[in-house]
Formats: sequence, C-alpha cells, structure tokens
Amino acid sequence: MSVNHDKVSIQLPLGGHSFSVDALADLRDRYVVAVLPTPRTTLVPEAALLSARYEEHLSAVGKTPRYGEVAVATPAKEGVVAVMAVNEACDRALRELAKDVEYCTPLMQDASTEVGVVLSLVEGVLYVRYYNHGLLFAEAMEATTEADIYYYLECIHRAYNIYNIGVTITGNNKMLATICHRLFKQVILCE
Repeated sequence: MSVNHDKVSIQLPLGGHSFSVDALADLRDRYVVAVLPTPRTTLVPEAALLSARYEEHLSAVGKTPRYGEVAVATPAKEGVVAVMAVNEACDRALRELAKDVEYCTPLMQDASTEVGVVLSLVEGVLYVRYYNHGLLFAEAMEATTEADIYYYLECIHRAYNIYNIGVTITGNNKMLATICHRLFKQVILCE
C-alpha cells in the first residue's frame, strides 16, 4: 500500500488560511506534511516533552501561543522535536480533512555541514542553525527587512564569531545571499 504525501504551506501572516478550497478537497483522507513557517518555533529535546505541555515549552522561550493558536510538535529527529504555534482553526480544518497531519519546519531540515551556519528565509522568518561538530544554536526569528537580518546575524556573530566560518543558504533568496556575501568568508547556495 502506498501513502500519498502532500506538502501544504501554511502562511501564518494570512491567518493560516493560504490554501484554496480546491486544495483542501484534495487533502481528504490523505497523509499531509504541513510546512509551517513561523517565528514562534523552538527546538526541544524529545525527552523533555514529557515534562511539560507544548505551550509551556514555547512560553519558556518567550514565544507563547497567541489567542486562537495552538501548539503542535514535529516528529522527533535525532532526539529533537520542534514545537511551534499554529492557527487553531487551520489545524482543526487540516485534521478533520486529512487522514493524518505531520508538521515540519525549516529549522529541522537536514544540514550537510559539520562546522558552519545554515540559513533560510521563508515568508519573513529567518531560520538560523549554527553547527560546530553538533548543533549549538537554532532559532526562528521574524525578519521582514534587511535590517532585521543584519541585526540578528550581528547578535549571533558576537556570541559565536560566525562570520569567520562558512554559511549555507537553503532556498532561493537573493536578499539573504547578498547580505551573506557581505558578511561571511564563504557562502554556499543550496536550492
């Protein structure tokens, strides 16, 4: 038996309702992987999920779900889970239609670097991961302007001296690539 995989992009700035009615009908009784770009995302050790509700993990890092939002989690990957806030009505609509819903986030994408920074900019959310023989830093931040990106990268550089190592940019974002070429010694583009 084969399982159908559909990826649905849920855009929180549009209230979580960025897909059409026709697209919703296509999801009926299917397995759905929903990519959720939101700055209200945090990584949590899988073992820590038992100690608190998802909302409490978000609140602990200052990303409490807003009114009308619910906290969801991705499947575990290498002992880590992403917990994030999603529009409650959107989550309910997906779960009522689909056979099963699995959330994912760019913060959990595979990285092909032992030492370096991996950046993605998706729908106004900057995803930053810093590796030095293991993941040392991961954060999702709202970044709607170039100034936001420069600010966040400078703050991270002050803590980790990241400009002296390579950066990998996932996705096709010219603004992010231009900024990184100004700041980093080596820039690798992955689409």
